[in-house]
Amino acid sequence: MDHKHEERRMLVAETCGRLAPVLGVGLRSSLLLTMLQQQAETDAEAAVRLCVVRNLRALLDADPDVSKSHAIEKLLLDLSLDVADEVSEAAVATLAPATVAWLLRVGGDVGGARLRDALVPAVCAKVSAVLSAASMADGSHRPLTEDDSWRVHTLLRLLACLVPAVRLTARASVPRAFACASGGGGGEGAEGAEGAEGADEEAATTSALASYVKKRAFEDASGDASGPGALSASAASSSSSETSWPAAKWLCGDGIALLASLAVKTPPREESARRAMLGVLRAFCEAAGEDVVTDVAAPAFAVASGLVEDTSADVDERAVQNARATALPLFLVAVLPRARGDALERRVKSLLVDPPVDPARGFVDPPSDVDPSDVDNPAAAGVPEYVLAALKFATTFERARGRVLKLLGTLAGEKSARCVLYTGPHTTPSAW
Repeated sequence: MDHKHEERRMLVAETCGRLAPVLGVGLRSSLLLTMLQQQAETDAEAAVRLCVVRNLRALLDADPDVSKSHAIEKLLLDLSLDVADEVSEAAVATLAPATVAWLLRVGGDVGGARLRDALVPAVCAKVSAVLSAASMADGSHRPLTEDDSWRVHTLLRLLACLVPAVRLTARASVPRAFACASGGGGGEGAEGAEGAEGADEEAATTSALASYVKKRAFEDASGDASGPGALSASAASSSSSETSWPAAKWLCGDGIALLASLAVKTPPREESARRAMLGVLRAFCEAAGEDVVTDVAAPAFAVASGLVEDTSADVDERAVQNARATALPLFLVAVLPRARGDALERRVKSLLVDPPVDPARGFVDPPSDVDPSDVDNPAAAGVPEYVLAALKFATTFERARGRVLKLLGTLAGEKSARCVLYTGPHTTPSAW
């Protein structure tokens, strides 16, 4: 391992990978993992560390003991942030999926819990630390250094690989009560063809998540799970152990809170970080499904974006202004297009017709010194600055552009809509 020639040190890593399938679990989890870990942490040559990444994948394919998950998670984070681009890219593109597959394959509920409660929060904490360091006392953001920008982008790419796996843990752990309420067989009827089994399980998971959201909504509103649209009587009367579903709870709770916190901290001027954050939010919405996005994530992001007052906390005007500048554009582009029905259109219309405006920034009525016929001036139409910036950002993305522009066309009688059309990326009315 300390040989002066890198080829010999690479051979050590290759040997660990080749021996992994034939050695016992104890040796895989102690000797081989320790050797690869030492090389990853101490070897100065990128070629050797890249070889470590490849052979860590081979070790994970041989299923080391899940008790070593903390060491493997640390290796994944360290190698993803390796100074050599080829090592970092290999860790994110190949080692991350291998780690997720291993956790779900050998860990079961424990592996899913490690993913949700340890690995994903660890990545979020690293992103948050970098973004928080760029936040200024007045609520603005200093430009990220080139190194910080790269770190944020890489970590968010890693996060986008990890978040969808929570859906897999949910699919593998649907409680019997929700499986029955969704019309599933709770594990019965295994005689179906294997090719259709995955699709059937996915549909059953989606239906079970919808039932979970309904149960959660009724419990929040009235403290019980009875009433129109609630779970079936058998599910409602099930014991708490039969309705406990940690993966769904994460998708409807901690996961949303973590991502909303990161969205609020993402500086609007950092395009690379902003687009990487969009990738994470889209991955989460795809994993959570339409019902969770519509009934849980969208209301939570409305609060995080400063559009709805959070009655559980004292209002900080500076924090609200910052949230509208940072989280609102991401909310419009990544979350609302994946919600049920016309949620995006209704939100955009409310922003144009009756936007929430604080006294410190933005305006509803045109200032007295502004010509109300000047459509090139946002103040003439009474459009708050944060609304204009968010809609400009939204209309640069294909999935949201058509829907937003169609709505603006129907609202062309509103000065606020004409203002957005004339001052956005589209310089002529023909754009809509």
